[in-house]
Amino acid sequence: PDPNLEGSKKGKPGVRVKKPDDKAGDYERMIEQHKLKEEDKMAHKKTDSLKICVCVRKKPLFKEEKEKGEIDVISVSNPKIGVHECAKKVDLTKYVDNHEFEFDNTFSELEASEDLYNFTIKPLLPLLCKKGTVTCFAYGQTGSGKTFTMQGIQKASINDLFKIPEKIKKPVNFCLSFFEIYNGKVFDLLNKRRRLELLEDENHKIQIQGLSETVLNTKDKMVQSIEKANASRTTHDTSSNNTSSRSHAICQITLKDKEVFMGKFLLVDLAGSERAQDSQADNRQRRLEGADINTSLLSLKECIRAIDNGSSHVPFRASNLTKVLRDSFLGSLSKTRIVMIACVSPVKSSATQTLNTLRYASALKKQASNPDIAPPGGAEEEDKVPFFKNTTSAEDWNFLSTQLLAHKDVETKEVADHHEKVSMILEEEEVICNTHLEHMHNDANLRKEEEAIFSKFQDEETSDIDEYVTRMIEIISKKKALYQKLEEKVLRLKKHLDEEGETHQIIKTSSKI
Repeated sequence: PDPNLEGSKKGKPGVRVKKPDDKAGDYERMIEQHKLKEEDKMAHKKTDSLKICVCVRKKPLFKEEKEKGEIDVISVSNPKIGVHECAKKVDLTKYVDNHEFEFDNTFSELEASEDLYNFTIKPLLPLLCKKGTVTCFAYGQTGSGKTFTMQGIQKASINDLFKIPEKIKKPVNFCLSFFEIYNGKVFDLLNKRRRLELLEDENHKIQIQGLSETVLNTKDKMVQSIEKANASRTTHDTSSNNTSSRSHAICQITLKDKEVFMGKFLLVDLAGSERAQDSQADNRQRRLEGADINTSLLSLKECIRAIDNGSSHVPFRASNLTKVLRDSFLGSLSKTRIVMIACVSPVKSSATQTLNTLRYASALKKQASNPDIAPPGGAEEEDKVPFFKNTTSAEDWNFLSTQLLAHKDVETKEVADHHEKVSMILEEEEVICNTHLEHMHNDANLRKEEEAIFSKFQDEETSDIDEYVTRMIEIISKKKALYQKLEEKVLRLKKHLDEEGETHQIIKTSSKI
């Protein structure tokens, strides 16, 4: 850092300083000197020729944030974005540490959702008439504006989707499904949050059993249904936001010619991202929730990165989020597109989280290695499907863990271990709930059988002590076997919960050092 960056005590023309020694004013003057220049801004490019498109959107600095003393530490000049991190030296001298990133497109707070949509999503819609899959993600820390961004894209997309029948001169059925993934569990947001099951068929495709699909052939009905689903999402208090979305919400619009598949459009509003240390709450449920979110986000990153690198191993089975998005990763090269929109907050207090968001987005693809693909509106392309390994969930998790440590996507081995333990706990929780339910059903049947034996023994005409003893030994033996199996599963879960708690304490302690 340049020691000459310290701002003048008297301020600078055009920069409002509250008082002579105002800390925020000092930093604002320093930032002003190092902002990305507006005159260097390049025109936005349409991303229809990119298999993977990564963009960044900056949220405005709100009045309430200014009143709390926050300042804007982000500057944007497409395709670059700068983060001007306010810091102090050991001798308390203030300085600004400047970080610069470059993406396919960057959008400032002065640009509307419509601008973002026109350059990122709209050019891809022709694929939906060619059996293509278009997937758009909104990613960022809690409070970065990603849900606002996604809702804007949803509305703009619906307007253009309903123009397709007129363009292609044939009727189209628009089928809406909307579900969320919370703590590894899948819920239908259009059917009273009904619990859904993920199953893999003989072709290794992931099926969401019980997911409702509604045909909506007017824009108004589509908008109303999406708004209803958005209102049903799981939210909880976090250190960043009182109503933080703690689930991944997937809006899936399938286009069909009668019953024939035409294309699939997926809009994925990802749960608020946090650093692993920030997800180490004392409340175990919030901790498991945060760790599961981070694990699924890391799995998503590795899947996208594997596609960009042309890897034959795409570890989509490492999380339920990536399982349900299998078609987005393993589809033909000519008919799948992925758009990642990273949303960032400009406030000084969020600079660390903003840098983490941008580093995550930057790691998704190597700018030079992502070859151009013919735009979807062009001539019919050869339908090439790359070769991918068929792997198990355990193999995908082991591969993911190795990659995360190699790329330093997790801070320490303890953090990687914590993610793995949380995944095990959530899987075991599912198994135990199903086993417990089955045992209660079996136990109820045994109880009825036991009552019949007891009633027969109490009746003088039918009483037979030898038969009673023999039958009761059978009943007791069955009950012991029943609950021994359940006890083993519960004790195994208890062991993993204790291990998770120990790992949590190690991470929590190390983060304070």
